[in-house]
Amino acid sequence: MKLTPLIPVVSLSLLVPCQSLVAFSSAPGQRLRARPPLCVEVECGVQRTASGGLGIQVDERNAIATSDGQETLRAGDIIVAVDGVRLDGRPVATVLEPKAEYIFTVERGSASAESTLLRLTAAHAQASEEEAAEILRGIEGAATALQQDAAPVASADLLGFWRLRWASDPALAAGFTGYGSVAGCRLVASWQRLAEAEPTLQVVEVIADSNIGVHQVAARKGRWEVGGVGGSDAPALSELYSRLEYADAMVSAEPVRTDRSLAYVSDTMRVDRGADGLLLVYVKEEASTATGELQRLLATPVAGESMPRWQQADLMRRYSNGPDAEAGSVLG
Repeated sequence: MKLTPLIPVVSLSLLVPCQSLVAFSSAPGQRLRARPPLCVEVECGVQRTASGGLGIQVDERNAIATSDGQETLRAGDIIVAVDGVRLDGRPVATVLEPKAEYIFTVERGSASAESTLLRLTAAHAQASEEEAAEILRGIEGAATALQQDAAPVASADLLGFWRLRWASDPALAAGFTGYGSVAGCRLVASWQRLAEAEPTLQVVEVIADSNIGVHQVAARKGRWEVGGVGGSDAPALSELYSRLEYADAMVSAEPVRTDRSLAYVSDTMRVDRGADGLLLVYVKEEASTATGELQRLLATPVAGESMPRWQQADLMRRYSNGPDAEAGSVLG
């Protein structure tokens, strides 16, 4: 059996520690234990595959990234014991005896799956092409695990600041406004703010512009609503944009609409699914945190070659024609 660490240890964990209480029966091969909110311990029967391995990949916390062929396990589960022996931080591979079947005790719940999803998405950007493909499978598995346990979504659950942490479409590295794809510019941060007061929907992006040495704000504004996807009962977020701005100036009033399924929403994370397999991962931030980071970035100079003022003025005039004049705008 080969257990491959996929991602480095980082000082970010949303895990709520489990408390093992009285066991009770569940589906065959699994026993659930009472637990505090967001976390449960599950005992899962695990068998070796025809190839002799277990088909499991874990990280340094023993969190499962992929578990091909093991129907009782989910991406995001954290292995805490094998055959009743607690790991206490030891790698799971060090306690496996050579036999055909095991009982894995795993921590399962939205907290552990959210933590795993954040770690995998952070690792994906730094991975090699070969590693990225494997990590992407883990991301999809963790997102699916969250979706399986997702609670009904109410409009009030969506209010607030949501920072985009990861998008499966590489084109969205330029942001939803598209200004990150302009020559000499790059996207630094992207927030989506959903509110009750007009404009109820805003995408606010910080663009590092090395052409003029400053950070600028690009924004889309409009309104939002929760409905179904294609006439079904699946919850969806409809985003209806009516205004594009750059550096506090209006660029376009052309309406743009996009609809995405709300696969998972909690107090801390949101996972959206869009057309053609698009997957978006957002993390919720306090208003003070988001606005504080925005102001910090805007006050930070951007390294780049000094450009004469007349060229800067000409560049800003071209920016006012929209990112399509320089590159392409992407909403996904």
